[in-house]
Amino acid sequence: MDLNSGNRVVTAIELLSPANKQEGSGRVTYRRKQRETIEAGISLVEVDLIRTGTFIVAAPEDGIPWKKRTPYIVYIRRAYRPEQAEIISVALEQAVPNFRIPLQHTDPDIVLQIQPLLDDCYRRGRYASIDYSQPARPKLDDKSAAWASRLIVSKTQ
Repeated sequence: MDLNSGNRVVTAIELLSPANKQEGSGRVTYRRKQRETIEAGISLVEVDLIRTGTFIVAAPEDGIPWKKRTPYIVYIRRAYRPEQAEIISVALEQAVPNFRIPLQHTDPDIVLQIQPLLDDCYRRGRYASIDYSQPARPKLDDKSAAWASRLIVSKTQ
């Protein structure tokens, strides 16, 4: 929020959920919120770490080059430069990189280090109790499945 202009929201950061990406009321609600955020002149950062469901970030899917299409994506749309959105591709096998959060156009960006937060959620949440020996859904490609298998073995030794 910008305290100098009546607590106006400057940037919205959305960590997408399965409900946002599946047909139904969750997707409809998220699309409305997305549209309202953009129309209000608020910068939008969308973090999509969900492999299931349909494409939902504010960028047109067909406008994303094939080499940038990965299971996970971070989309950064600056309200003051909407025609120059940033797409950060994240492969399943890599940590989520740090990325810049836009503030007012006169202020420097700040860096969000999201991977340590995700790691902490994993440690504190119920994720450690999941049976990772079961096949992933949706199914992983051969390269990702081999990586996941090696990771599971390394964590259980």
